[in-house]
Amino acid sequence: MMQFSSKNWFYLGCLVMMCSILLPFDKKPLAIGVFALFALITIIKNKLKFNLKFFLINACVSILFLISLLYTENLDTGFKKIEQTASLLVFPWYFAFLVNSKYKLYGNSKVLYKILYAFILSAILLNLYYFLYFYFTEFTFADVLYHYSHLIDDKIEGYMIHPIYLSMHLCLSLIFLMFIPLKRNVLNFTIRGLLVFLIVFFMFLMSKKGPMLAIGLIALFYFFKHNKSSLIRGLGVSIICLCVCFLFINDRANRNFKELFSIDTIENNVTSTNIRYSIYKNAIEIFKEEPLIGYGIGDSKNTLFEKNKETSDLLFAGQYNTHNQYLSFLLALGIIGTTIIIICYIIVFKNQKSKNNYLAIYTIAFYALVMLTENILERQDGVIYFSYFSCFLQTISTQELPWRKNNV
Repeated sequence: MMQFSSKNWFYLGCLVMMCSILLPFDKKPLAIGVFALFALITIIKNKLKFNLKFFLINACVSILFLISLLYTENLDTGFKKIEQTASLLVFPWYFAFLVNSKYKLYGNSKVLYKILYAFILSAILLNLYYFLYFYFTEFTFADVLYHYSHLIDDKIEGYMIHPIYLSMHLCLSLIFLMFIPLKRNVLNFTIRGLLVFLIVFFMFLMSKKGPMLAIGLIALFYFFKHNKSSLIRGLGVSIICLCVCFLFINDRANRNFKELFSIDTIENNVTSTNIRYSIYKNAIEIFKEEPLIGYGIGDSKNTLFEKNKETSDLLFAGQYNTHNQYLSFLLALGIIGTTIIIICYIIVFKNQKSKNNYLAIYTIAFYALVMLTENILERQDGVIYFSYFSCFLQTISTQELPWRKNNV
């Protein structure tokens, strides 16, 4: 039987997490369990020390949720929320042992790139599976193209996923590709081009505004910050411009983005943007009643539901959350808790900036931008990967990696 070192067990656990998006919804916790087991083997065999500061900073959301149980009234809902967001506590705890150990990815770029490619390929394969399944079982090619974002959230039992989260997985794949060096030969150019084409193709099938705007901003900053070559900058900007042009050509994408320029109440025009606008108004109104510490994790969502019920049958029937993670924090934790969370992640950014760890910075920045329009911690597909990536990427040592000197 092949003998694994504890380091190999840790890497294998990371690969399992990267590929876990291919698992059915109810099997994803098993991937966390496998990772936890393999990480625990590494911790015990090597007597690794716990980094309390890393844990407190990265587990701040979960810790504050736990504290809010002291003043929330609906404890049943509160404990369910704690269980749902358990990965916000689990991953920081395990990586707190690994962040300062020799089991960081110390300049081992080959290992890091394999782990990143595992996620990239998994995201693409998942989309290919959805597309081909719908095409060969029930729908025409044109139907799949037009209804793709609805089909993935409705038609395959156990594999249903909200298009926002699938779009986020694809955007993360693009960020990872930005930091994997491209060997200058025809084969590698062809493979990279195919991967980017598939990612962008499926992103536009879903045409989700939040993730697409976030990745657009990240890509623009990346091309101007990390590429001194005017050719690469021009190419990057050209690709982004072509994507923008496509938004105006594609009927569905065009409608989705035009909503941003005609914001109104849902009484006058029901669109996803106007629904968000109405929810934000209600959320701000109830926030004003408990601004300091909020309503606690057990009551914040129900309080919003009640306010929605007062103002709109449509909002109440939809059982909408705040569709803004920061508003959700304000309702649950108030100004005090939300400020602590923001400070903690400013510390994370500063620490990673001092190490030139731009992969971690851009990944967390992408999530921070998407949080402006989505509650990504409401579902497993959001909370698991946010917690995992934000911790995992902080364990990277950039000493020998290409972006160490701002030259990706």
